[in-house]
Amino acid sequence: MSGESSFDLSIIAHDRIVFEGKATSIVAPGAYGYLGVMARHRPMIASLGRGTLTVLDESGHAGRWALNQGVMEVVANTVTILAEDIQSVSG
Repeated sequence: MSGESSFDLSIIAHDRIVFEGKATSIVAPGAYGYLGVMARHRPMIASLGRGTLTVLDESGHAGRWALNQGVMEVVANTVTILAEDIQSVSG
């Protein structure tokens, strides 16, 4: 996929960078329900709750993490997630 259908994504925990790269979509557990983000999404800031964060990268691989609260910012085709507690989910 080209850069036009992807966006820059950073997932950051208090002690490490969990993911940094290009993604084509994410589904995140918002405080009041799941949120989907794709390339060129409108700017937003959202509180995140407990649930599974799913990231589809440019190669089509889906990464999954168990998230327990955080904040997501979407601006200028860049998504930044600051996670309170996040662990990789196998499968």
